[in-house]
Amino acid sequence: MNDIKWSYENQDLVVVEDTDNMIQAILNRLNTNTDELDYLYDNYGCDLHQFLGLPTNETTLGLVKNVITDTLNQDDRIELIDLELSYKDANTLNILLSCTFNDNTLELDLVLDETNGVEIYG
Repeated sequence: MNDIKWSYENQDLVVVEDTDNMIQAILNRLNTNTDELDYLYDNYGCDLHQFLGLPTNETTLGLVKNVITDTLNQDDRIELIDLELSYKDANTLNILLSCTFNDNTLELDLVLDETNGVEIYG
């Protein structure tokens, strides 16, 4: 399954394949609020933003880890291998994610903050 994205270089839509498709699928799921697309998909997305500003402790990290794991497990193409979380501050969470997607392995360094949602770090 492929997807599309906007190419600023070509000023047109382009097909996203392989690793780029994997990254896009992960970011889309993590940045879409639960049921935001319920008219198209059942149980798509998650509500990670609800954890920003909560106490920065192991309990909150455990809840966030469960939400990310459950969200990514909704996509049959993604197999989560490892997930590490740490706080940068009360409103910023670092996410190290390792997974396989259509037999390709990917490691992502992501950050969740209240301004940009989940995005690739750096």
